[in-house]
Amino acid sequence: MICCCGVDRSTRNNSRGTSRTVNSNSDNSVVGNTMPPQQQQQQQQVQVYSTAIDNAIKKLIELNINLLAIDFDQTYIDIHTGGRYNGNVTELVCHVRCELSQLITAALQCTTHTFYVTIVTFSCQIQLIKGVLELSIGTTLANKIPIRGNDRSWSYTGIGIREGKQSHIASAVEELLATSMVSASTTTVAENKDGKNDNKNQKDNIDSTDNNKKIQAKERKDKSKKLVVDDSDSANVNSQQQDEGKQQQQQQEAISTSTTLTSSAATGSTSNDIIITKATTLLIDDDRKNIRIALKDGTRAIWFNPDKPYLLLQEIAKLV
Repeated sequence: MICCCGVDRSTRNNSRGTSRTVNSNSDNSVVGNTMPPQQQQQQQQVQVYSTAIDNAIKKLIELNINLLAIDFDQTYIDIHTGGRYNGNVTELVCHVRCELSQLITAALQCTTHTFYVTIVTFSCQIQLIKGVLELSIGTTLANKIPIRGNDRSWSYTGIGIREGKQSHIASAVEELLATSMVSASTTTVAENKDGKNDNKNQKDNIDSTDNNKKIQAKERKDKSKKLVVDDSDSANVNSQQQDEGKQQQQQQEAISTSTTLTSSAATGSTSNDIIITKATTLLIDDDRKNIRIALKDGTRAIWFNPDKPYLLLQEIAKLV
């Protein structure tokens, strides 16, 4: 049997002590342009997955989700390695779930929305996982995916919680920031080291605006003291004050607009920037504990049922 990744599953069957021979004269052999039943079934399965994945991607775009954080053992693959897998990558790739490999591929190849993907796992076999990704979705896409596992190759120094997969996700976002794949933001999941999300330039601009307001208020007060008018000139004075009020309002609006634009530029959040936050992140994991921690911390999360993998795409389509 050929798995969704194009690898012969007979490798796994042979490892269990079973074998299978193919009779070249069997009725299932290819005759003319007739497609073998096995290939027909595989093609039908791909078509069904294609529709479900399209619906899932549409929902993710609708909710502005741009980071998929996916567990490895019993989620991306259908077994649990325990971080002690002794086989080779070719054998392990046969256990990759079509739902996940095709979802990741569709997300990273999406042309109408920018998606990022990270693998978050407690396994320490990072090179093995990377090899599985390369064989299942291709080297080009696999190279775009930061992997966070318990291999002590990374650390998270932010102020976010470290339970579950939260620190894994935050560290992966920090890598995306460092490689300039994502714009920096004071609201990102990967909070800064001191935990201070206030931008200094933004604060200076706000202070400047407050000073301008004080100066304008003082000027209005001084002008009102200097005005010496009689009853015959009161109409002209009122008109002058109204004109000054309009000018001051226009100046204030200009100052406010300038402050907003300057603040946006200082934080790097222009219309073309991609900002990853907890609200734009979706964790997919078979461990209920990790899901509870993520939801409590404000991160979107879906529990992956290892026994019913086909429900994943339906669950994504139901997100609100």
